[in-house]
Order: sequence, then structure tokens, then C-alpha cells
Amino acid sequence: MEHDPRITSYFSCQQCGSCTSSCPSTYAFFHDRAFQREYNPMRLVGLLRLRGTLPEDEPLDKCFHCYSCKSVCRTGNSVSDLVKVLRERRGARDGPLRRSLYEKGLCITPELFSSLGMEDWRGFRRILGEMPRIRREMGLPGLHRQLPEEGLQQVRRIVEESSRRTLSAGVDRPRLKKNPFPRGGIYLFKSCAMDTHYPGATLSMKYVLEEMGLKYLDDEAQSSCGGFGYYADEVPLSTVLALNARNFALAEASGFPNVAAVCVTSYGILTECLELLEGGLGEEVNGVLREVGLRYRGGVRVYHLSEILHAFRGEMRSKVRFDLSGLRVATHMGCHYTKMFPEYAFPNLLDDLVRVVGAEPVDYAEKNLCCGMGFRLTLENRELVRRVALRKLRSARDAGARAVIYACPGCQMTLDRNQRKLEEETGEEFGLVHLNYAQLLALAMGADPYRVVGIQTHSCSPLPLLEELGIT
Repeated sequence: MEHDPRITSYFSCQQCGSCTSSCPSTYAFFHDRAFQREYNPMRLVGLLRLRGTLPEDEPLDKCFHCYSCKSVCRTGNSVSDLVKVLRERRGARDGPLRRSLYEKGLCITPELFSSLGMEDWRGFRRILGEMPRIRREMGLPGLHRQLPEEGLQQVRRIVEESSRRTLSAGVDRPRLKKNPFPRGGIYLFKSCAMDTHYPGATLSMKYVLEEMGLKYLDDEAQSSCGGFGYYADEVPLSTVLALNARNFALAEASGFPNVAAVCVTSYGILTECLELLEGGLGEEVNGVLREVGLRYRGGVRVYHLSEILHAFRGEMRSKVRFDLSGLRVATHMGCHYTKMFPEYAFPNLLDDLVRVVGAEPVDYAEKNLCCGMGFRLTLENRELVRRVALRKLRSARDAGARAVIYACPGCQMTLDRNQRKLEEETGEEFGLVHLNYAQLLALAMGADPYRVVGIQTHSCSPLPLLEELGIT
């Protein structure tokens, strides 16, 4: 394990308990009694230091991979990454996410969720059934986006070749250079989760970019980042690295080297891949890319799209048609931006962006709390997911928010799809609307709520709120 390029020396752990005190899974065990076996990051690392091993029943599957542990560790350790490697050693899963990546170049598709029995996501099965019609009305093809055949064949070859290779540990991960004001075009890195659940969020981003006159490339050949499959233990690191080296090579070749992720998990995965590639694994991974006639040369930079829009927020004010003054919102940036790489993060991005349209960001106690999505937990243990989501929803409601504004489709999906079930279980009313920040911006700029923003794909309808605001 000490030879894995993702793991720092956990012997530097001071057993201070910061990781445990910030862990949503630990809270769910000690406070909510949501499962039987204690999950305690500090204890886990302590056992590894003393014994070099863990009990067979250590509940590693309870980690949300929110990186709260990493964000508070004074010695730079990440229990999330440590747990990820330990779970891999218990055996990789050959499940639907890996198959979807191989067959479609995407980890998450509507077919995945339709096969999982998501009746606790109230109304989602109806939305999923109507998605082909909804997408047609929005000018989108099929049930989800599709890679061209040449790109799909490249992805399949990469999955086959990379799974046979073992990465070396000779990595000196550099601090990446990140210009907050990227020049040149934007390579829009789309999310398979967003495309499945909220295709209007992607259209809203394009709408805002076009209103702002910002040049971007929507590359049909871009694959999934593989992030959901990676954290669900179905897609190995070697495949994720090669897959995204291919995406980076496409961005370089297109002349759009500023890769702007629309999803927070994509941002985190792409940033990690870039660090590892530039830290010494680039040539090994290029050995895989040679099989498909590509090469990553090292010229890209990774952003979250909100960072780029934030840089142009001054010019954005002149594009606003509907003043949303008086709308109180709770913003949620997402863990894989704020906690996975806090050294690169710009604080209060979403607060600044919502102020552009007149909305008021509220302070709420659980602003920094994980949404609860937890990757495989969403597929297999949504009861635990809802324990965390409930804390988040209560905090936003009690602070007086009418809407929660997100930068990540996984976070939006978790609270939007689970809210009605939680209202039934608790007897409480939350009444919150869940929007991607780009959906809010596009609405304020005059975008059509249905054909662009896609409010009909939401479990908690934004329509009553839009009517109050005079946006219909």
C-alpha cells in the first residue's frame, strides 16, 4: 500500500481526531446509529500503524469519499484515498458502471438507474420514462449523449489495455499552475450524471457561455471521467488515468487546452489525473494511448466551469433580465472541489455568482457538510445517504433558504431526488427547490425554463418558485 501513488505516509498521523470529528459516516454511526460496526477514520489509521492490517469486518464501505478527512488533516493525509486503496485490495467489482463505460464511454446512463429499483426517489421513474420526449423537446438526441464510433472504439481499447497494466509508484506530485483567468477557448467537459438527470443544466451552461460571448468546444468524442465508477470500485485507477489522458489529448489537439469540468467529481478526478500524469506517470500512460494513436503532451489546465464564469461576473450583470432580489438561497459547492484539493479552490464562488442575479446566499450551519451521495452508497445504501441529506436539508430550511444552488449534479441529484421521501418519513416540510448555479443564471438571463433549463426533469418542481419570481 505504501507503494501506491495515491497514498502519503499515514505514519505521520498524529491521532488528533480531526478526521473523525468531521466525518459524516462517523456522525451517522455515533449519533444516528445508522449501522452496526463503528466507522472511525482515526481508529482505522491507528490500527494500520500498529498492526499493518485491519479486521475483516472493518466497514470500509461506509466511507462517503467526501474528503472531509483530508481537508482538516494537519499532516496532509487522506483517509478517503487510504480506504479507496484498501477496498481495491479486497477485490474490484465487475458491475454495471464498468460495463456502461465499456459499452457507451459513459459510467452513468438512464438505463443504469432504471434497473436499480429507485422507487424511493419519488417521481423519478416517471421522469425517466418521459426523458426521451423531454430531450426531443430540448433539441437533444436519444436517451443520453453518444460518442462517435471512433471515440467509442478508442475508449474500449483503453479499458482493455489499461486494466492489464500496473502503475509504478515513482510519482512526485507537483502543485499545478492554475490561471484564474484562462485565455483561449474552453473545452467543456460534460458530466454523464448531469446528462442523465438534468440535461437542462448543461444546456444552461452553454446558454450562459453564449450570452457572455465566451468561446467553448462541445466535443462529442469526450468520454466520461470515470469518477463514479472509480469511487464505486468498478473502474481502476489505471483506466481512469488513461481515459482522461485521452480526454486531455483531445483537448490539446483541438486547440482548447482549458478543460472546464461541469461536475465537481469530474473536476476532482481530472485534477488528480493531471497531478499524477505530470508527476511521473505520463509516459507509462502514453504507452496505453499509443494503442489508439494518441499522445498526451502536457499542455492542459483543469478548471471547474464556475471558476471561469466567476472571473467574468462583472460583465455578467449586464445580461441579467430578471432581478432575483429577495430570493434566499443555500449554496453547496461540493466536496471534490472544496475538500479534495482545497489548495486550488477559490472560496465563496457560488455565493458571488448568485449575488450577480440579486439572490442572497444564506449562512447555514451545515454548509460544509457532504450531500451524502457516497457513490456506491447511492446504488446500495440510500438509507445511509438520506441520514446525511436530512442534516443538509434541515439546515438549509432553518436558515430561511427557498432554494439550494449546486455546482455538482451528484449533490443536486441526492437532495432533489430524496427530499420528498424524507418529507414522508419525518413528517417535516422542506419545500426547497434544487438548481444548478448555471440554471439559476440562465433563468435570470431569460432562458426558457423548459426548453433550456429543463425544470421538468426535477423531482421537486421549481415552477411555483419561478411563478413567484415572475419567471414563466
